[in-house]
Amino acid sequence: MGSSMSWFASRKTVPKEVMDEISRGFKQERSEFMERMAALNPTFAKGPMARLREAGVVADRHLPSGWHAVYVERGDVIQANSAQMAKLSIGTTVVACFIEEHVMYSSAAQWDNGKLSWMVIHDSQKGRLNMQTTGKLPPQYQKIYEGLKAKQVSLDDCDYLFDVPPEVAHAVTGIRIF
Repeated sequence: MGSSMSWFASRKTVPKEVMDEISRGFKQERSEFMERMAALNPTFAKGPMARLREAGVVADRHLPSGWHAVYVERGDVIQANSAQMAKLSIGTTVVACFIEEHVMYSSAAQWDNGKLSWMVIHDSQKGRLNMQTTGKLPPQYQKIYEGLKAKQVSLDDCDYLFDVPPEVAHAVTGIRIF
C-alpha cells in the first residue's frame, strides 16, 4: 500500500471560490480512510471542515511563514487543477506538490502571477532515473537532484529520485507534509 496526496500553498489566502472549484474536482475521490474515519467518528463528517473533508481536502492552515497551505487527501492538484493554480497565483506565488506512492510518481510545481514558472516530475514507471523538468528551476533543485541521484546510482535499493519533487517544494516553501 502507499499514499496518494497533494498539498498546495499560496502567499495569500485561498479564496472560497477557488477552494470550491478545486473541491468539486475531488468530490468523487474519497479514500477508504476517509470513509472509515466518518464511520468510526460521526463528528468527523460535521463541523466547519465538513465540506473540505467531503472533497478529500483534509486541512487548510495559515502558517507563520506567511504561506496558506491546503492539504488534499486524494488527487493531483498539479495536473487536475493547473488552471486553478494559475488563477490563484495572480498577484502572488503558489507552490504545489503531489505524490502517488502506489506507482512511485511525484511532482512539484510553482506558479507566479498566473503562469507556470517550473515543474519537476518523477515517474518511476518510466525508469528509476526518470526526471522531467520544465521552466526555470529553483536554485535548490540541482543540489537536491544530484544528491539523491548519486544515492540512487550507488545503492539502487529503492527509488530515491521519488523524493526530488517533494524536497524541492519543501526547499522553496519550508512545508513538508509527506
